[in-house]
Amino acid sequence: MKQKFNMWIHKNMEGCFEAGKIWLSEYNLAGQKCFENAVSLGPVEFEIEVPEIDTRAAAIESLTAAIQKERADSQAKINLLLERISNLQAIGHDQPEVREWQEGDVF
Repeated sequence: MKQKFNMWIHKNMEGCFEAGKIWLSEYNLAGQKCFENAVSLGPVEFEIEVPEIDTRAAAIESLTAAIQKERADSQAKINLLLERISNLQAIGHDQPEVREWQEGDVF
């Protein structure tokens, strides 16, 4: 399905964050306070082929991928914590047995 878009092309001026960068907006933002370092290059109309997709299935796929990423990140953190516990437990086995000082002990 083809869809038509009417956008405004803007360009960031020198001295601006990402100077020279060209970007699109639905509105002419040149002269607006928050875009004072951008100039409007003019309007543009274009048409693109927008693929027809099942948005519900795409959303479910995206959420499933996000769950998998969170699980992997969490597992990595858990593994680091388990490693720290293991290292701390190993430190305790390396130290000699400590007994209380008794009268008559010599250093």
